[in-house]
Amino acid sequence: MFKDYAGSAPSSRQAALTRFQNQLATVRAAGLKAIIRFAYTVSTTGDDTTKARMPTHLDQLAPYLSTNSDVIEVVQAGFIGAWGEWYYTQNFGNAGTVSTADWANRKAVTDKILSVLPSSRMIQVRTPKIKRTMYGTTALTPAQAYNGSAQARVGHHNDCQPRRLRRTPPSNTVPKD
Repeated sequence: MFKDYAGSAPSSRQAALTRFQNQLATVRAAGLKAIIRFAYTVSTTGDDTTKARMPTHLDQLAPYLSTNSDVIEVVQAGFIGAWGEWYYTQNFGNAGTVSTADWANRKAVTDKILSVLPSSRMIQVRTPKIKRTMYGTTALTPAQAYNGSAQARVGHHNDCQPRRLRRTPPSNTVPKD
């Protein structure tokens, strides 16, 4: 997480980038891969950063993403909203109310992420609706699936945690004899 990165001084940003590099070195040393998501905040007040500032931050990440692409499995789009989940945000349409301009700004961020990420890596957005809204509803053909286009490189993730399985169902779902 890039807490305090949004409006921080360059020296603070460098400390965050160094920490990120060290984390990826640890992943490499362990022989693992990472699923990465960047977030500016965990606050539901949505105090992320603006579309105008994000390209600079992404450009600063580019060499780290390139150098470490061997240990990056996928990058979750992140950046926007609390936890990088694209919901609570002060700058990109908040709490499910997203205007046409907000969608355009979200797509601009996604396209920028794709541009700084090596073409061998994919990204994931939070829901299928996000991908459909930004890149259309036409299914990819087998020939398009790995052609390097934005539509081919964007998938979705679902990090919902279902309720723990119960030993017995809730009382309102128990069948009556």
